[in-house]
Amino acid sequence: MGTKQLLVNGLRTPYGVSEKPVFSWIPGTEEIDGKSVYGRGQSAYRVIVSSHMALAQQCIGDLWDSGKVESEDPYDIVYAGAALTSKTDYFWRVQVWEKEVSGACCDGCEQTAYEDGVWSEIAAFTTGINRQEEWQGQWIGAGEHVEKFTRKAPILRKTFNAKGEIKNAKL
Repeated sequence: MGTKQLLVNGLRTPYGVSEKPVFSWIPGTEEIDGKSVYGRGQSAYRVIVSSHMALAQQCIGDLWDSGKVESEDPYDIVYAGAALTSKTDYFWRVQVWEKEVSGACCDGCEQTAYEDGVWSEIAAFTTGINRQEEWQGQWIGAGEHVEKFTRKAPILRKTFNAKGEIKNAKL
């Protein structure tokens, strides 16, 4: 059983996430003839959030590990871990247990079996500026030339030269 569409606040790999992200996913996804087929449910899940990709690869949630939660619901799972830092990349994944029918017992009733939980791929999100005192910068606007732009929205742009090596850039 695969897990697809790992979402944070309804988005894939979002930027500007609040201090309490909300996770969701689609469990029971399989590829059949090159097409995704949905509908196989889950019986339980475990969400981990890690501060580094290497930890997520090892299935270590140093910031949050929900533990195994018996639930068929893969939607609106609210983060309940350590405080998240503003403007920081985080990595997460979900382990999903599937409840599947393994056969009929002697009196004709269906028996169910739980397979080992299967881990999803790793997804990421980036927090936004979460505290007022962290905001820096100046208002961007038409300024004294506002009369020129009363009928059209102005194009707001600025040219700059980066000093030193660029370590990371996001739009």
